[in-house]
Amino acid sequence: MAESTDGASNGSVSTFVSSLVFNVVLAAAILIAFCVLRPRFKRVYAPRTYAVEKEKRSQAIGSGVLAWIPAVLRLQEDKIIERVGLDTYMFLRYMRSMFVIFTVLSVLSLVTILPVHLTGGQNVTGMAVLTIANVDPESKNLWVHIVFFMVFVAWVMRNIFLELQVYTRLRIWWLTNPHHSAKVGASTIMVSPLPQ
Repeated sequence: MAESTDGASNGSVSTFVSSLVFNVVLAAAILIAFCVLRPRFKRVYAPRTYAVEKEKRSQAIGSGVLAWIPAVLRLQEDKIIERVGLDTYMFLRYMRSMFVIFTVLSVLSLVTILPVHLTGGQNVTGMAVLTIANVDPESKNLWVHIVFFMVFVAWVMRNIFLELQVYTRLRIWWLTNPHHSAKVGASTIMVSPLPQ
C-alpha cells in the first residue's frame, strides 16, 4: 500500500511539474508572438493611430519589440478615460486591482502558510507536503491559517472599499465634466406614453 501511495505522489509531483513547464512555455510563446506581431499588424494592434480623424488619433508607440512596455507605464489615467471612456477605464482598473490583491496575498501565503505546511511533520509525500494534510491536527500552528484568513478578508475588503471610493469620485467627475455632458449619450430622454 505504501508503494502505491508513493507512486501516486510521485505521479502528482511529475504531473504538476510538467503542467507548470508547459504553461510557462506557452505563456512565453504568446508573449513573444505578441511582441513580434504588434508592430507589424497595426490594423489589429494600433488602429487608432491612423484609422480615425486626426484630432482623435492616439500617438504611435513605436516599432520596437518591447516599446509597448514603457508606453503602457507612462500612460496617465485621465488620458485613458479621454480615449476609451470611463467604463473601459474602470474595467482596466478592476483588472489592475485584482492583480495587486492576488500578488500581495500570494507573497503573504508563501511567507506564512507554506513554511507551516512544509514543517508540519506528518510524513506525507508528494504534493501533499504543501497542503494542510502535512500539519498535525493538534498543532498550534493551525492558528496561522485563521490569522491568514482574517488578513486575507481584511486586505480584500480594504481594496474593494478604496476602489469604490475612486469609482464614486470618478463617476461624479465624469457626469459633471462639460466635455462629457455635451455629448448626446450623456442625456436621458423620457418619452411619455405615445398615442396609438
